[in-house]
Formats: sequence, C-alpha cells, structure tokens
Amino acid sequence: MIVNPGVPQRPPQKRSTTPFLNPFTPTWNDKVPEDTLIISGVADSTQSRATVGYKGVNKGRRPHELVVGHKSSAAVIAHEMGHVMGMVHEHNRNDRDNYVRFNCHNVRGFDDALGRATSMRIPPAEAQRRPCEDREFATQYGFDSPAFIENELLSSEPGRWGALDEPGSYDVDSIMHYASYAFGDLDACLASRDHCPLLRIEKDKQGSEIGTRLIGMHKRPSSGDVAWVKKNYCWLADADCKQ
Repeated sequence: MIVNPGVPQRPPQKRSTTPFLNPFTPTWNDKVPEDTLIISGVADSTQSRATVGYKGVNKGRRPHELVVGHKSSAAVIAHEMGHVMGMVHEHNRNDRDNYVRFNCHNVRGFDDALGRATSMRIPPAEAQRRPCEDREFATQYGFDSPAFIENELLSSEPGRWGALDEPGSYDVDSIMHYASYAFGDLDACLASRDHCPLLRIEKDKQGSEIGTRLIGMHKRPSSGDVAWVKKNYCWLADADCKQ
C-alpha cells in the first residue's frame, strides 16, 4: 500500500515524483509490487473514487487505486473500499428493475444529453433512450447514466464491458447501493419522489407493486456485504487461503 497525502493541484512536472511510477515516464515502477493499492488524498473535496478490484491483466497500465476526498464521509469511503475489494454497484444487477425504479430523466445533465441526441436527428423515442441505455453515448457527452445501467460491469479486459449476474438475492441495503438522490437534485428529491433518480419498489404479499419509497444513504455494510467479503476473502486466522 502506498499513501499519498492530499495536496492542492500543482503544475505538471517533467519528472515523476510518485514512487509507483518510473521517473520521466508514466509506467509502473518495477520495484513496487504490481498489486499495490495506491491511496491518494484530494484536499477540499467530498468526492472519492476507486478501481474495482485488482486486475492483473492491466499490468503496467492501470494501477489499483483509491482516491479519497478529505471531506468524504465514512460511508462514502466504505463504499469505495467495497470497490477496492471487487464489489460493484448493487443497482447494476440485471434483476434490479424488480426491486428499484430508475428514473433516468432525474439524473443531472439529462436535458443536455437529450438535447444532444435530438440535435443528431434521432427519433424522439430513441433520443430518450440513448442517454440512459447507451454507455458510449452517455460517456461521450459526460452524462452520468453509466453509473446506473443494468447488467453491465467492467470486465477483466481493459475497455470492455460484460454482463453482471451476481448470485444471491437483491440487497437494497448494500453499502454498494446508491441512495435515491445520487446524481440528482438532493433537495428536490427529498421534497418529492417525482424528482428522484432511484426509488425502492414496495410490493404487497402477492408481489404486486403498491408504491415506492426513498432509499437512504447506507452508513455501514449490510449483512449481505459482509457475507460477500467472507465468501471471497480469507477472514479466519486458521483458514486455508490457498484456493
């Protein structure tokens, strides 16, 4: 693990000052283990991010990294630590529409993305769909819908996306699940669910939908999160970790 303290951004330097990169070139320093987790801090920021698991196929190209905003909450950092261990967003599951409702038009930037699609003379129905379901289109125009697109996750091959089919029941309480207001207007969402990007579906005993309710920001891992970590990592001192 390599930890870099958060400092204000400075002009680019010709020589690399990070111990995990070779001087003068943006390539991995062979003296540092390739599976090292690089932890960097960002001053005066509430935003954090992380790579999803260590991918050996990315040797020399994409380090395993956790970037922590100094003003990030413990819950946000715990969410990013889940990514570090290989966990993806729960609401990206291919069965998510049975449990939550995604209102793409409430994601910030939707109107701009829709405008771009319309300017391309795309039929109205497709113009509504593409910003929400077409990852390449959304990414090209800086729209945040890829954080919600179902049935996709970054595969082991750089730049490629594959299907997400995690076994087990849907866990709306997972720390990897977004709150209702994520990537939306917080105040508007709390004032009316009509303005929330993501809502939990309420069902009766027969399984029929009877309404929706807000999803709060989870402050600790769920029992399902803990079970996932125990399943994928050695957690007992006397356990056989060779497999």
